[in-house]
Amino acid sequence: MKIIQPFLLTAFLFSFCTVRADDAPRRILLSGITWHEKEALDNGTKLNRYNLGLGYERDYFKEYKKLYYTYHVMLLNDSRSNPYIYLAGSKSVRFHHHRIDTSLGIGGFFGLKNMRYSNGDYHYSPIVGLAPVASVYLADFTLNITYVPGIDFGRYETIGFLYMYAGWEF
Repeated sequence: MKIIQPFLLTAFLFSFCTVRADDAPRRILLSGITWHEKEALDNGTKLNRYNLGLGYERDYFKEYKKLYYTYHVMLLNDSRSNPYIYLAGSKSVRFHHHRIDTSLGIGGFFGLKNMRYSNGDYHYSPIVGLAPVASVYLADFTLNITYVPGIDFGRYETIGFLYMYAGWEF
């Protein structure tokens, strides 16, 4: 747990020190709903579907049908209701459709999560990954969707999940 405090401070300084550095859109993120490939762990622990949390996002969109970069930081309760913080960045392509925009891309993330090891113990560990991302934009509202596949890391494994969270541009 001692590693989380410096990580939170770093994420805070990294994200909020640049709030007014340029005219890139900024969003407050609200963490939301997760659909897991399994409803429970093999020890019977039920997985939390509602992963409430807050985040901050910047995107550098300039032109439709061109790659652009987005990054965000999020602090939420994970699938076992433990604090989980992560930083994510993605490269996406955005498309305009009458009243809405959509984007598709690939995102990478780094986080600190209370992971279950093969011996059954839980410890906060760094976790990294890549995942496809999709977003729908309607005026100032954004709905983001990502799928993180389940992976066996040897000492611990993850259960795949589909994750949705919303954003509001300010």
